Amino acid sequence: MFLNLDERRIIHQMQKSDAGDADLIASQLDIPMRNVSSRFESLSEKGLIDMEDRTAASLNEFGENYNLLLDDSTDSEERLTPEMSMIINLAQSNPGKIFSRDFLCEYLSKSPDELFYIIEKMEDLGYPLDKMLE
Repeated sequence: MFLNLDERRIIHQMQKSDAGDADLIASQLDIPMRNVSSRFESLSEKGLIDMEDRTAASLNEFGENYNLLLDDSTDSEERLTPEMSMIINLAQSNPGKIFSRDFLCEYLSKSPDELFYIIEKMEDLGYPLDKMLE
């Protein structure tokens, strides 16, 4: 499945907080309300959410369990740095495996502070690294 940036961020936010109110999600992600409403429609068509109306939705079982790190959109994301791509490739090659931050620092040849920044940026792009880190 291919999700665009807003769709991925919305699903990630809903998985983290069970938020389903479009106004709340719009303010949490700093996305215009009209974009959230239209993304609700496309996410419903893709089978990830059950939409009550254009202002409220909930994750269905598929959406709750959807692994954003394995989404096809990761292959075409222009905002990814080489380190981000390496992390995604690692996750895709080892689905369900949990990695330590120390391992990732060594794997990427980065300091803990640099890794923290990379993880923060990836979370902002809707990649839930918390699922693969201990």
